[in-house]
Amino acid sequence: MIEEPTSRRSFLARAGTAAGALAVVLGLPGTAMAGHRRKRVYRLAPEGQHYHCSSSQQATHRCEACKACHKHARNKLFASREAAAKDHLRAHPGCHCGVKRGRKLPKDTWHDLFRPKHGKHLQVVDKRDRRVRRILRS
Repeated sequence: MIEEPTSRRSFLARAGTAAGALAVVLGLPGTAMAGHRRKRVYRLAPEGQHYHCSSSQQATHRCEACKACHKHARNKLFASREAAAKDHLRAHPGCHCGVKRGRKLPKDTWHDLFRPKHGKHLQVVDKRDRRVRRILRS
């Protein structure tokens, strides 16, 4: 049986498949496994499609988020969607800001933010805090 020469295209396809499989097995960054090494933070959405304002309140005000809501949205990071939805972690009682997904952080960075070594587990952190700024910079 005569074997046909391998074309450049089929060689590159096979090499790419083999390299991808090897990277997944070895757990190299930038692979499909890298998504498991990252955890998402959540943020508040004081305006836009995530902002929830009931129709009963529209008669009493213009349904615009206040300054406190905007500051919270800019500076607070939540460990989970559930934590962001808790009223006592909001800028004020009755806050109607929605919750949106924030960026994904490396898992160890996320743990440093929300699971400090000496203290209770945190549900929310403030980016203005010195410890949080240091963790996010590293």
